[in-house]
Amino acid sequence: MKFLKLSAVFVSTILAGNTFADDSLQVSLLKDRRASLTFPEYTTEQKKIVLNQARLTLNEIFVHKELKIKDFGPDADPIPHLNEIEKRINTITDYDFHKRMSELFSKLKDFHTSYSMPAPYSCNASVIPLGLKEIVDSNGTKSIVVSRISSREEYLKLMPKNFQVKKGDQVISYNGIPVKQAMKNLEGDSSGANPGAMERHTAMMLTYVSQNQNVPPTADEVNFVFKNSAGIAYSITLPWLSVAQTKCLEGEKENIVSGRSETAANIDQIEFNKIFRRNFDDKSASDGDGLLKTLEPILQYKKIVNENGTFGYFKLESFMPEVVSPEGVVLEFKKLLQTEFLNTTGIIIDLRDNGGGMIEIADKLTQLFTSNDVSPMNFRLKTSPANLFYLTTLDPQGLNPFTNSIIEANNSGSMYTKPLPLRDQAGVNSLGQYFFRPIAILTNSSCYSSCDMFSAQMQDHGAAVIYGENESTGAGGANNYNLNDMFKNLPKLNKGPFQLLPGNQDIGFSWRQSIRVGLRKGQLLEDVGVLSDKVLVPTITDVTNFSEHQFKVITSQLKKSADNFKSWVVLSNDGIMDVTSGARPDIFAKWANTNTIEFKSNGKILGRVEIEEDNVAGRLIAVPDSLITSGYMSASYEMTGYWNEKKIWRKIVSYRSVPASTLVPISGLNIELDNGLPEYFKVYNKNTKAVDGWNVQNGILKIGSTDKYASEVQTEAALFLKIPQNKYFLKLNAAIDTEENYDFFDILVRVNNQEKILQSLVSGKIELKEYSYDLSEFAGKNIEIVFRFNSDGADNAPGVMLQNISIK
Repeated sequence: MKFLKLSAVFVSTILAGNTFADDSLQVSLLKDRRASLTFPEYTTEQKKIVLNQARLTLNEIFVHKELKIKDFGPDADPIPHLNEIEKRINTITDYDFHKRMSELFSKLKDFHTSYSMPAPYSCNASVIPLGLKEIVDSNGTKSIVVSRISSREEYLKLMPKNFQVKKGDQVISYNGIPVKQAMKNLEGDSSGANPGAMERHTAMMLTYVSQNQNVPPTADEVNFVFKNSAGIAYSITLPWLSVAQTKCLEGEKENIVSGRSETAANIDQIEFNKIFRRNFDDKSASDGDGLLKTLEPILQYKKIVNENGTFGYFKLESFMPEVVSPEGVVLEFKKLLQTEFLNTTGIIIDLRDNGGGMIEIADKLTQLFTSNDVSPMNFRLKTSPANLFYLTTLDPQGLNPFTNSIIEANNSGSMYTKPLPLRDQAGVNSLGQYFFRPIAILTNSSCYSSCDMFSAQMQDHGAAVIYGENESTGAGGANNYNLNDMFKNLPKLNKGPFQLLPGNQDIGFSWRQSIRVGLRKGQLLEDVGVLSDKVLVPTITDVTNFSEHQFKVITSQLKKSADNFKSWVVLSNDGIMDVTSGARPDIFAKWANTNTIEFKSNGKILGRVEIEEDNVAGRLIAVPDSLITSGYMSASYEMTGYWNEKKIWRKIVSYRSVPASTLVPISGLNIELDNGLPEYFKVYNKNTKAVDGWNVQNGILKIGSTDKYASEVQTEAALFLKIPQNKYFLKLNAAIDTEENYDFFDILVRVNNQEKILQSLVSGKIELKEYSYDLSEFAGKNIEIVFRFNSDGADNAPGVMLQNISIK
């Protein structure tokens, strides 16, 4: 269950389901693959379908249309461009059609809103394995230098023998054109929404062009003139490589945001970052940055030790997990804050070049760093016939708040729905605070989408100072979605105005517009981004020596701020606390600079207690009588620390009351469910209504009480047993039907505060079958067998059904 302390085995088995889980690539020279990069032949009618669906999307669903025209002028209005293409629809070639459509979408200046080319054309990308960025010297002169070089052998073996480019080498020219002019020439093809984002994207386009959204470069190679650290200029011609994901070429193309209504990502940036990711298992690939891997590849960490002290450092590459769940990413942060960074002076969270991903992470991660209650980011839809049809057809009963909101907006004639969060307040505050010293966020204008949102959340809740290499982040203020997913989600006999696009292509769009909360409540992120509190342009030392200069500036400020952060608290139990029925869920705590604790439950203040200002040895804190357990239940309470009436920390204590373990008879135990759950079998829900958790219906244990489970379900059904001194097996029949790779069922055993996975996470559709699990290692022990289910906030399905459960 998400609110429990997860074992390493558990976290490492969670699968996030995205295009980057398979690293199998086909790499060749672009000149050798160019002849095969062709578009399928479309009939005029197929082109009309694409054109009409683009018109529907951009006119009625694309939430930023009016904003883009206001900010970027008439050329950002897509409709006149569509009309021009329509005039040529009977004669335009397939190449020109797709190229013109792609260019039209680039004019919108919105990475979320993109024209996806047909497959397998879209499986490819053109790559030169270098990353470029702007730096400033001591005189204030700016230049473009090499900031990243891929270590992947499949790329480097195709580079020329004289490939001796080094990090920090200055780029003088690109195909004979001064590099700044070469970047300016690409501005018309860039979707950057502000000057910083435009500059960074055009720099990326010099060495990376995705065929998912663009045609490949016209030339097969690029001539660079570089100047090295000794001031010597040299010329080198580098070939464009054509890189394709094997699974995509085999017909398993999957958009990174496919099926995800809570995603906010710049796919190109996320994929570009993969080119430069180090293989941590290959020791020879280490470049001396000192980074250590976590269970999740997008997250690395280290300690920074310099003249200012010892500081924790997180490098978060994206918000799109590849191994663990979104909740698992948050828990990885929490674990490191509790262990590696417990006694550090401050924290740096590096979000540079982070392309975004799951909004859930952006919302939930903030709570770890602030004593303030976190408000989830708000979103609104464009009021239109297409959006109204889609939501009311999928949700005729109005169970989704966005459905009711668009009906209200349509009736009142409002252009947009009222702002609404994607998850409730309790869902983004369920863990509490785990760091009590100053925090710095390091960004640039390639920090996009969910990265914008997390930066905004930290700034808007007063949790961090934003240091930016640019004046703002990348300005991706929406959750993005895809046209094909809308089509597939609608019932077969009622697709309304939606049509399936030919060629396995797609159209992505900004669907729900994000609106800030907290200190900047009501402000938009799109086009503006998160303004940096302090601009910190990189120097050559930062490029060649792992941000050394920037880190010294930031850690110096963190050290100065640390004097204002003297209060802290550590609880003895940071997972879930078990108590017997009728007991008090008191908690052992250590603290400093705190003289009052306030207790709250479900937002209601239960009482306050005055405490001694410091107690580093710790003692038991008695909770209000109203928290005494009644029956078998799971719950949580909030402890808020005050120093002279100033709120200075916030913790969440989760607890449950549990029954005594039942001894399994020597002959075994058949668990009868005809009359409900037996006394030794309990259900525990976290931020989940009882009707949405595990329920018994007609002798079957299932998720929820309707034909589909709810969103954001966190539920456990637990058997409390004592296993005799013999060899026993857990046996059951299970039918599984969940959203694949996102909503998970698993089985584990808890014993002596340790967890053992019996059934690693499963998702998708599996017909009814028998399962058997060996319990031999638990002979003679009191154990808890847990059936766990977690769903996210997106698509739902029938769920999990268990029957014929027995211990044999």
